[in-house]
Amino acid sequence: MTEFSRDFVSSIDGTSLEISTKELCGGARIYYIFNEIFGHALQSIDPTHNLSLSDIRTAIRNSTGPRPSLFVPEVAFDLLVKPQIKLLEPPSLRCVELVYEELMKICHNCTSPVRIILEDDNNLTAYRSFNVSPDF
Repeated sequence: MTEFSRDFVSSIDGTSLEISTKELCGGARIYYIFNEIFGHALQSIDPTHNLSLSDIRTAIRNSTGPRPSLFVPEVAFDLLVKPQIKLLEPPSLRCVELVYEELMKICHNCTSPVRIILEDDNNLTAYRSFNVSPDF
């Protein structure tokens, strides 16, 4: 387990001895996913998609009733913002998927008893042979 965690951390930190020179991997790939792929996806989203000034005014006026309001009422804010937040869901899910795939690649490249446990069909035998608790 210690060897696995050491290999995993070194892959994330970029201090692994098995660094590829052909492609980004480990922590560098995760950094790229967050800053380039996810960042560009967020920048491409129009925050006012399907919102016009008229829609905003109407929502604010409807939520204040007959009295004027100095601040945007919470009801109007929620009504206007919730659909806009849903626009963030597809790029966020894609980012999670890409990071998960990279973390799985890192796990498969780490050398340790855990690697054998992941690849072994009879997990109980692998647990016993390496004295690792099944509750890890």
